[in-house]
Amino acid sequence: MTEHGALEEVQRALEEKYGASRVIREPALGESGISLRPDLLVFKDEERTTPFLAIEYSSLSTPHRRTEDIEQVRRYIEKTGAPFGAIVSEDFLYIFRIDQNDELIEVPVSEYPDIGDDPSAGPQPIGSHEMFEFLVARIRDQLRSKQHQQVSEEFAQQLYRKYEADRESITVDIEGSFEKDIVCLDESIQQRHESYAPGEAPIDSPVLRTVFSVFSNYDLASTSLDIRRQIVDETFMGDFFDREGEKFTTPPEVAEHLVELLDINDGDSVLDPASGWGYTLRAANEYTDEVIGVELNPGVNNAALFFNDLLEKSGTYVTADFLEMAYREDSQASNKSTTLSTFAGDGEDSTQPHIAAEFDRIVLDPPFGERPSEEVLDYLGEGKGVKLHEAFLSLALDRLADGGRLVAIVPTTGLVAVRSAWIRERIVQDYNLRGIIELSDAKLFPYLDSRFSLSLIVVDNHGAPTNEFTGVVCDEGSEDELSQAVAQVKNNEGERIPVKGGSESLLPSELLGMEEAQRALHDRFDHVAPLEEVATQIEGGARRSSEEVEPYEDPSSDISYLKLGADLYEWTTHVDDDTPVADSTDVLIGLKGTPGKVYHPGERVVASSNWAIIRFDSEAEAAVYAAYLASQMGQQQIQSMGRGATIQYIPLRRVGDVIVPLYSDSELMVLAEEVQKRRDEYHDEQRDYTAVDFEGVF
Repeated sequence: MTEHGALEEVQRALEEKYGASRVIREPALGESGISLRPDLLVFKDEERTTPFLAIEYSSLSTPHRRTEDIEQVRRYIEKTGAPFGAIVSEDFLYIFRIDQNDELIEVPVSEYPDIGDDPSAGPQPIGSHEMFEFLVARIRDQLRSKQHQQVSEEFAQQLYRKYEADRESITVDIEGSFEKDIVCLDESIQQRHESYAPGEAPIDSPVLRTVFSVFSNYDLASTSLDIRRQIVDETFMGDFFDREGEKFTTPPEVAEHLVELLDINDGDSVLDPASGWGYTLRAANEYTDEVIGVELNPGVNNAALFFNDLLEKSGTYVTADFLEMAYREDSQASNKSTTLSTFAGDGEDSTQPHIAAEFDRIVLDPPFGERPSEEVLDYLGEGKGVKLHEAFLSLALDRLADGGRLVAIVPTTGLVAVRSAWIRERIVQDYNLRGIIELSDAKLFPYLDSRFSLSLIVVDNHGAPTNEFTGVVCDEGSEDELSQAVAQVKNNEGERIPVKGGSESLLPSELLGMEEAQRALHDRFDHVAPLEEVATQIEGGARRSSEEVEPYEDPSSDISYLKLGADLYEWTTHVDDDTPVADSTDVLIGLKGTPGKVYHPGERVVASSNWAIIRFDSEAEAAVYAAYLASQMGQQQIQSMGRGATIQYIPLRRVGDVIVPLYSDSELMVLAEEVQKRRDEYHDEQRDYTAVDFEGVF
């Protein structure tokens, strides 16, 4: 709708309420009749002598426009003496008066006032989510003018105090001596939540004063639950924290699917060891009241408690370091009756809530990218390479009760990386790996670098060690695709993937890709075997510094140095006794940068470390297997082993797992002739076999 059409609707509503004789469109006010021109002006009297309500239409599109239009209405009020002003847009209405003691304070009212109403009407419920968003914008505008930029975490905590004041019907005079009132509000919150930390939110704060001022005539506690749900889901759990520089972790739609995978029964105890803003536990709260969250940051925990109160959710929240709690409980407990809360604070003097030592369900979205403390590393005993998320996962598994289930978000690299083999071994040997959902695209995680990928794992603490699990790959990154994947894992409808051993890869895309390629290979050939059984040796290429490599000059004294992306006669190097040299009986496979590229040398070369050297007994054998590895069947297997989001690579140790057909000597000679014909057709002087079409040869 156009601005003109919107104003027409507003004018009709005003005329219906006040009468057409009291409403005028774009009156000229002030000196010479042209100084001020509000979009609409309502008068107390039909003679239009006493202004009552000045209205300005605003798109509210930018902070500048929003502030400018508010100040414009202030001027209307000041010049005309009207007790009320309003900002309207197509679907928004903000009516306010200016506090007489401080004209910078806007006191909103809930609806168009009646003629003769006392302008000091009491607080009203927030009528819409749009109104809440506008009030938040007003807080940002006012704090920005005071050079106070950071709003997010403290804003949630200060708004918690305003909510508590509304809940207890306590009026806080923010312009007077209000410190005692705030202390009383904090004590009231602590009666419900032992872990609430009032010291995290300063009392002498411009954020506190601005929150109480802007929300002075609104009552959060009496606001409808539907609007409060929108406030949490669409403002705080949407992009609010992102805009203020505090990245929110588990997106709501992902949290709901994590909880669905938990398969919670009524009465089950649910633990989130890194509960953050509490969204996952609030989703779990739909199934059970026994939800427990542990959060290291007390300010974040305060915000989670606030959101719980807004949404009328239950649960126990603890401010503590879960890793410290868990390893101390395990290493110091004298019997099974010891609880985690014993170690949540300073021993017996801890005021933390009581929480158990084992849980029926555990949901985990751990922090990434850091290292655990030295004490935790020593306790785990897996070396200094353990990542923070792995420590969380390992110690959370320790807390899983018999028959329980854990669902966790993990970096996809941990499903394949050699350094993470210890945690994979623990999962498949000591527990039952129910399923893995690989999220190839990070669209569902806006806080993540797009080059980073995550997976969901489902682990049960019952039954025999894992022999196979359900693996699902989500390529699109959509919520619908994730929903279907969750259903597949819950109902055992996805692909069943055998587990070779804990140290091996658990990555569904790789294992499913290999399985598909191997099925096609078994259908096509009578006899097949892993490449490591066919080749005489598989090793890496040579590492060379820039001083050891130079442009190709003298072929009589130098040997070609083959970089992955270079031509054969572009670089040279020298050879010593330890240098791995490849020749016509060898095949090179690219490992990094252009993984899967296949090269068959026609002469002696030194391959860079980005190549794998696969050695054979004869030139014919090397030529045939080079062509096979460059074919569609070979490339399908090789590409399924790819790693890395930014720079793709293939682990050298995995090259030997590629399945290849077995040939007799006579078959090799026939195939070698066919391979040579194809190379001649493509004028393959550089021996890059991935540039040749070998379809139909195998």
